[in-house]
Amino acid sequence: MLVNQAPDRVKKLVGYNCETGVLCNLPLCCVRKPPKEIPRYPYFCFISNPLLVAAKNIKPFMWLHCYRDESCLPTDAPRYLFPESDCVDKVHSPIGCKTIKYDYAYFTISGAKGNMYKGLDNFMRDIKKLDELHLRGIVIFYNGVWGASSEKINTIQKHNVVVWSNRVSRDRVAKVMSQTRFGFFPNKFDCSPRMIPEYFLQNRPAIVNEGITGGWHYFSEPAFGSLYRAADSGSLIAAVEHVMQLPNNQRTLWESNYGFAKGTRRLADLIRKHYPCDEVNNSTHVYFREYRKVFVQSPEMFV
Repeated sequence: MLVNQAPDRVKKLVGYNCETGVLCNLPLCCVRKPPKEIPRYPYFCFISNPLLVAAKNIKPFMWLHCYRDESCLPTDAPRYLFPESDCVDKVHSPIGCKTIKYDYAYFTISGAKGNMYKGLDNFMRDIKKLDELHLRGIVIFYNGVWGASSEKINTIQKHNVVVWSNRVSRDRVAKVMSQTRFGFFPNKFDCSPRMIPEYFLQNRPAIVNEGITGGWHYFSEPAFGSLYRAADSGSLIAAVEHVMQLPNNQRTLWESNYGFAKGTRRLADLIRKHYPCDEVNNSTHVYFREYRKVFVQSPEMFV
């Protein structure tokens, strides 16, 4: 079960010291959307909304971002390619099952945000080519169906897919991922969706729209899957051919390069580098308070 990361809130951080086992509150926070409150300095920012860059009251001591081109960010603070999804860990992605029922899964949401963030309009074009490749998929509207999405569901159901339109538990999501050969992400403005590495943790590769805001950087490693150009049939065919011949070793590869332990250590190191203070110096790993249970129950993961 994934811990709710509450992305719309200003996030407080906690730190974990492997030697002492002491949790400490850190005077740091993170914002992804225009916050109702700005904490007292110091703080840093996981930036995913370009509109925030121009906000006069957003002045972190460090920018962590998901962009290909970091020139959109101010130069008044250090900038690092470091999206939140780099910290997704096996603790939150239990392996589902080994039985393959579908070739791919596509997770989306209802309403205009389905087009804007999850690339539903891209999928409506790409599904025709997936059908021609004799691939069977499952499409999940994981927040239920409302608005114009019901009409799109009727259109999607004419293709070689199964459609779920009810709210889906996190455990069920993990099971579906494990029952597919690859994840399909025609997403657009998603800032490195956590579902991409969750697929890797199920030992499954992914095909991702190269125009996605974040998450593109994983695919410099071909074993994770492929980027493709939305609505480009040749690009999609090449991506499918690539992922279908990959061995299922994505989980091991992910854990050797990313994950909660590595991400929280990197975050602690960066904070210590740019804003040294006693509390950070005494913490080997830091992350959001929503992960407090992980810090308390699984200290061995940081050794």
